[in-house]
Amino acid sequence: DDISVIEDPDGARRELIQNGTFSSGTVRYWRMLGTHSHFKVVDDPENPKNKALHLKATGSTQHISNHAETTL
Repeated sequence: DDISVIEDPDGARRELIQNGTFSSGTVRYWRMLGTHSHFKVVDDPENPKNKALHLKATGSTQHISNHAETTL
């Protein structure tokens, strides 16, 4: 959880990932493809106010068809 990609060319940190905390679900920001399509956003067992992505791959991994992706 809490995925982040930071751009910092001039010292002004800018987050490029939208919804890296999964607090807004995944439908709008993330695409889960192939065997990675079995996922859900769940409450963190240690902090129910925090959300986490529970991803369950149901087969072998192939980088072309089985992956999670978002647009930067």
